[in-house]
Amino acid sequence: MDAQIALRFSPVTLAVAVLMLVGTVYLFFNMPTGFIPSQDSGFMFGVTQGPQDISFESMARHQRAIADVVRADPNVQIVGAFVVGGNQAFFFAG
Repeated sequence: MDAQIALRFSPVTLAVAVLMLVGTVYLFFNMPTGFIPSQDSGFMFGVTQGPQDISFESMARHQRAIADVVRADPNVQIVGAFVVGGNQAFFFAG
């Protein structure tokens, strides 16, 4: 049904497609790129995931072990690790 409507209004459909293409090209050339870092920011963020039946204590132990490995790197100044709950945890290092 939708294809029939698009075919019935084919000039409008073509005009919308061309306008979208022109808008995309305009944004490609005029969008500021300052929000994309041009160099390494020196920051790392990671997600760890355990099995579905893992206990909170076991996940916390594993997360501490991961943080200890990352902390052992002499180039790392700070490490933060936390368990959200269930089988997911996050860590960051800088």
